[in-house]
Amino acid sequence: MPDSPRTYIVASHTHWDREWYQPFEALRARLVRVMDALLDLLDRDPDYRHFALDGQTIPLDDYLEVRPERRADIERLVRNGRLLIGPGYVLPDEFLIGGEAHIRNLMMGIRSAREYGAVMAIGYAPDAFGHIAHLPAILRGFGIDSVLLWRGVPRSVPTSEFRWAAPDGSEVLVLHLTHSYGPLPPFEDNLEFVRRSMNKVWTEMEPLATTKYVLVPNGSDHLPAHEALPAFIKRVNTQLNHGSEMVHGSYPMHAELIRQELDGRLAELPLFEGEMRSSERSNVLAGVISTRIWAKQRYQHCEDLLARYAEPLSAWRWLVGRNMEQGPGNAGAESVRGLLKQAWRLLLQNGPHDSVTGCSVDPVHDSLRYLGERAARPGEDSVLVFNPENGPRTDLCSLQLPVDDEGRLPARLIDGEGRESPLQVIERGGYSPRDSRERVTAAFVAPDMPGFSYRVFHVEYDDDAVGARHIDKDAPTQLSPETGKRFESDGWVGASPLRDAIENERFRLIANASDGTLTVEDKRTRETYAGLNRFIDGGERGDEYTYCPPEHDQLVDRPSSAPSIRLIESGPARHTA
Repeated sequence: MPDSPRTYIVASHTHWDREWYQPFEALRARLVRVMDALLDLLDRDPDYRHFALDGQTIPLDDYLEVRPERRADIERLVRNGRLLIGPGYVLPDEFLIGGEAHIRNLMMGIRSAREYGAVMAIGYAPDAFGHIAHLPAILRGFGIDSVLLWRGVPRSVPTSEFRWAAPDGSEVLVLHLTHSYGPLPPFEDNLEFVRRSMNKVWTEMEPLATTKYVLVPNGSDHLPAHEALPAFIKRVNTQLNHGSEMVHGSYPMHAELIRQELDGRLAELPLFEGEMRSSERSNVLAGVISTRIWAKQRYQHCEDLLARYAEPLSAWRWLVGRNMEQGPGNAGAESVRGLLKQAWRLLLQNGPHDSVTGCSVDPVHDSLRYLGERAARPGEDSVLVFNPENGPRTDLCSLQLPVDDEGRLPARLIDGEGRESPLQVIERGGYSPRDSRERVTAAFVAPDMPGFSYRVFHVEYDDDAVGARHIDKDAPTQLSPETGKRFESDGWVGASPLRDAIENERFRLIANASDGTLTVEDKRTRETYAGLNRFIDGGERGDEYTYCPPEHDQLVDRPSSAPSIRLIESGPARHTA
């Protein structure tokens, strides 16, 4: 029993994964039953005051696809503060989606919640497997100054309420769910069960509170609302003393009461800075980082295409078209905007903390072609380079170019300021169904590209292009850009002895003939890094969350015989061994 007056805020909720231990449609069938019962309960029992739909809006979208006739009921309950939704569209894994995806998730969730009637304006990440350092800044960017967390908080934080600062100094008030999002389980209607249920609250949760208010979440994974909760609260209140009480509240209500009591003393709360990945209090399930890598790669590829290409290129397409005397830059702008919005929606549906499975987006080549046709000088062979990063970049590019009418290879690219970038021919023998000329694959280094910018290069041809000697496209050989010799099983024909290193002005990379590992020499700092590119292969009998080695394991940590090392190419754009 508490020694001083306490107010226990019971916040009802369900934690909803769209797919987890069952596929999406199976869990949606369960969602329909849960939502039907919840809406009826909220209308039938005014004492059942609030229910939080897990800080996301996508469960409502999934439900209304099956039960569209219930939308008016949902909107009414949301407007009245009985059903709390948002601010997120989904509950993402914070480390496996990008920064732009975090912003779009909140943007889409807040807009969706407003369309339903109101937003639960408090950050909510009850089950993410750790938290990124920049989350406070992202939340404050949307005007959200509080967040509920569970996993990842270290024991060095001594209270259930504390301040959390991002690297840019943005702070939020953290309401730490110290004993997960389900400390109050389904209950029975007897006094002994009431005492047992509250004992953990009194002995483990209450001592961590900084005010008289103690948050008691009521709900768990895919569970319906506990219809007997109002009666349970009345029963508990008959057992409390010293002026304490239990009330059916909500997460925003709890945050506001904390702020009111601390009134001007928030700065006295402990301050935590940086990311939260501690497993001292809760399992952060770090093993998920290495499971189903193919799915994470596909997700990342799709997000990169959407955030770094489709979005900025669509903006450039509109600007270029708007500034042309002819050419409808705004033609189809609304449809493009709608398609991009739908692409983000589909991408985010694959980003929840128990999903991150994979999706696809439409190619952006049409936008690149549109820019190229309008930016290039008429009658010239040109190359357009686009930088999808938000900062300056010098990087390797590859492209396919035709041999000119005189049979000469592309030799160099010249930008609008007259700067030259030499081309390195990588492969010959390609053809296009629209062009009878031979095509070559070439590489070059695009220098000093500003963020989210494009630049047009003029193509120059030369008989002395690097790697100019023809190679039979059907022969298993490669071209040495240094010598123009053919590569056969015993090395470059007619070339100098093979080297065991490749280098540029910054680094020297040495292949170690004994075990195949790499040694990198940094020419600027004179530091050497040895034993790189070494792989160790062992067994695994764990599940999708946690690594577990076999009882009798055999590690393979070196090759069974000395590796074969050959120099494949060395040119102005790239080196390969």
